[in-house]
Amino acid sequence: MVRQRKIAIGALAVGAGILLALVAGGFWGGLRLNLTPSYPLGIWRIEPLDREAVVGDLVFICSPTTPAFVLGVERGYLPTGLCPGGTGPLIKNVVAVAGQVVDIE
Repeated sequence: MVRQRKIAIGALAVGAGILLALVAGGFWGGLRLNLTPSYPLGIWRIEPLDREAVVGDLVFICSPTTPAFVLGVERGYLPTGLCPGGTGPLIKNVVAVAGQVVDIE
């Protein structure tokens, strides 16, 4: 019985270590888990842009730390995360860049 308990504890420790290594590797490797309904659920890989953003790009952004966004986090409308202000990154499509005009009707 004692031997089985030691084996079980060892297996749990190894499993927890592997899980921790995957989470750490994903975090520093640019992997994020998307659980929001706005884009497909799953694991997303974030890559820094080595160029200017163009229309059609899909970007992860941190929201500004304005009172409206702080209230959104407090009320649970926005995910919490590691961005300044305590929000998680938002996934957005670039619809315009500097110099372009967007008309919303």
